[in-house]
Amino acid sequence: MPVRGIGSITRASLNGVLAMERTLQKNGKITLKLGFNANRAIAGAKIVVSDGEKNVLEEGSSLDPAVTWTHQIADLPADKTYTFLLPSANGEPLLKHSEGVYDVVPRDRIKAGPQPQIHAPDPKSWADGDFLKSGTDLELHAD
Repeated sequence: MPVRGIGSITRASLNGVLAMERTLQKNGKITLKLGFNANRAIAGAKIVVSDGEKNVLEEGSSLDPAVTWTHQIADLPADKTYTFLLPSANGEPLLKHSEGVYDVVPRDRIKAGPQPQIHAPDPKSWADGDFLKSGTDLELHAD
């Protein structure tokens, strides 16, 4: 995943990496600093930043992994929560982040310690799906 020239990682997905950071201004307002590294070309992308009531930025851009997208929005009220949205051409979010909101698996769904081993059947009895499952496992775990 490329991370160049954005300073930090606020949220990442298979589509790209977002940095979103507040800087307090002397007048009590904030500047919202945004940076995005695309993991693939996204032609005709639309980037939207909203404060929950209205959009504070709507910008069209063709995103490319070779080019870092950056933007600063000054003089924003500090008491608002801002959301970055990069939708697909059909409106599905490719990457969305709201300040202070993170995806977390609840503690009761986490099993600490050794994880159960999955044993594959003998390769001589494999069906097509077993070969695919084995290839995916090898690719993900580099065994």
